[in-house]
Amino acid sequence: MTRRWLSLRALLAPVSLAGAVLGGPGCSTGAVGVDDCKTIELARCEEAQACGIVDDVEACRRYYRSHCLHGLPVEARPPTDERDACVEAIRRAGACAREHGAEATLDSCEGGPPTEALPGQTLQSTCDVVARPWHTTACAFLNPAEDSDTGKGGEGGAANEDE
Repeated sequence: MTRRWLSLRALLAPVSLAGAVLGGPGCSTGAVGVDDCKTIELARCEEAQACGIVDDVEACRRYYRSHCLHGLPVEARPPTDERDACVEAIRRAGACAREHGAEATLDSCEGGPPTEALPGQTLQSTCDVVARPWHTTACAFLNPAEDSDTGKGGEGGAANEDE
C-alpha cells in the first residue's frame, strides 16, 4: 500500500509542478485593469481632499488598494495613454479646486477645462470631475459596455435602470 502511494505521488508530482509553474486554474481573479484602477483611484483620493470629499487621504488610499483588486468595470484594459489622460484630468481638476475653491468652474482652471462632460452629463465644478470622472470625455473608458449590468465605480452598487 505504501509503495503504491509513493508511486502515485511520484507520478503526480510533475503534473502539480507544471500546474504551479504555468499558473493553473484558480490562481486568477479575472479582474481587468487592477493597476489602472489603483492609479486612477489613488489620484482621486489625493485630489478629493481639495474638494472636501475626503478628509483622510490615507484611509481612502487603503480602501482603493483593496477595492481595485476587483479591477475596472470594463472588458479590456484601457490603453496607457487613455488612463494617463484620465488621471491628468483628475489631477488638473484637483489643482484647480485647490487654487480656486471646491466650487470652481471648469472654465476657471489655468489652461482651460481639464476635460469636458460626456453627452447627457453635466459637470458643474472641477470637483464633479474628481467625484465622477466616468462622466467626462477623458475618462469615458470607465463606463462599462452598454450591454453590461456592472455598476459604475462610485455609484454604490446602483442597479442598472435600463432593465
